[in-house]
Amino acid sequence: MEAGLRATLRANNVNCSDDDDAFSFTNPAPFKKGRLRVFVITGDAFAYLREFDYAQKVWHKFGHKQWDLDWVKSKDELVEVMIGKMETGCALLQLSFNEWEGDPPSTRTGATIAVKPEEMDTIYKKLKDIISVHPKVATPSTPSYRGHFLSAKSFRHRVDLQQTKILERVPGLKFVVKTILAPAYEKSLRLELISSSILVGPKQLPHIHKLVLEAAEVLGIPVPQLFIQQSPEVNAYTLAISGEKKSHVVVVHTALVELLTEDELKTVIAHEMGHLACDHGVWVTAWNMMSLGIDVLGLVPGIALDGLKLSLRKWDRAAELSADRAALLVVGDPKIVVSVLMKLSGGSSKLSESLNVDAFMEQARSYDMEKRGVLGSFLSGTQIATSTHPLPVYRAREIDTWSRSDHYKSLIATYEDKRHVLDEA
Repeated sequence: MEAGLRATLRANNVNCSDDDDAFSFTNPAPFKKGRLRVFVITGDAFAYLREFDYAQKVWHKFGHKQWDLDWVKSKDELVEVMIGKMETGCALLQLSFNEWEGDPPSTRTGATIAVKPEEMDTIYKKLKDIISVHPKVATPSTPSYRGHFLSAKSFRHRVDLQQTKILERVPGLKFVVKTILAPAYEKSLRLELISSSILVGPKQLPHIHKLVLEAAEVLGIPVPQLFIQQSPEVNAYTLAISGEKKSHVVVVHTALVELLTEDELKTVIAHEMGHLACDHGVWVTAWNMMSLGIDVLGLVPGIALDGLKLSLRKWDRAAELSADRAALLVVGDPKIVVSVLMKLSGGSSKLSESLNVDAFMEQARSYDMEKRGVLGSFLSGTQIATSTHPLPVYRAREIDTWSRSDHYKSLIATYEDKRHVLDEA
């Protein structure tokens, strides 16, 4: 292999020593301004590079660089290779990669490489031989991803739906937040997360990534990125404003991870993904900005702005109830959801194992007795009106009641029927 290729691979952390018996395959690529493409098979990876164009060659003339790295993949991720259609002067091979054991179809990624027609048989055989050395063995824990999910419309809270319709009728609100405010807000937060948090994935905390996949399967949404962020604050939140599903993000603070069991952590992740399923991102952002005193529409009269804040606050509380329902549908046990609410109310790492869910539910029921009478009713109303989230005891009682309802039971029955039919297909 020529020195320039080897230098580019090393610069991109591709293991390629001087004595490595790497194979490289090139084609003239006449359909793209004559720039060479090179496909390299090293000891443990594949790499696809393209030659610099004229401007890049001028820019890099003092560094003697000649190649861009399009992509690099580990050999053990290759699961399929197919011969594509012939182009002028080259042949195309279509490669499929997958990081997951069992090769679930929805987690595959693809790439197309161009080689000289006379080299096609040789490289095709090499790739097939590599696949046989790294078989993908199915495991019971591999998610199926076959579309047996529940739509958000089927479980969203009635008040959430009502308040969302009201907000959508506010002229310009959704447009301003989504197209003007969101890009800068999203970019800033993503830069912060990528630079100073842990991105969970198949190779980074895979046991937590599995929880994300399971929730996405039940809720029928694209798998978001999950970041673990160092913070003493017990919190989690979502980022989904622009509507680009590939940029959806869930963030969980380390304090929350330390406080919860794995099932409870799954509940929190499912709750946040419930916001994604219900498309809450735009309104959450509008509410957050107004809470900071930012007039998202500009020059809105004070009375109208106060009314809009009131609507957003009411919507925000109802949206949390919808997300709680999503969490219950994913974990399937109301006591786990209530346990999370209990720990958010007064849990700590020292106390968490001693807390009693049934006692907390009794506490939730006692709240109704405390708010009886004119004074209790007034103070309770004031308490709720000034809160950004529903009261934890109210959320616990609400999810417990819903878990006993015919509505919830019918959703679970429908979901199980879909799974049964698809599992037999």
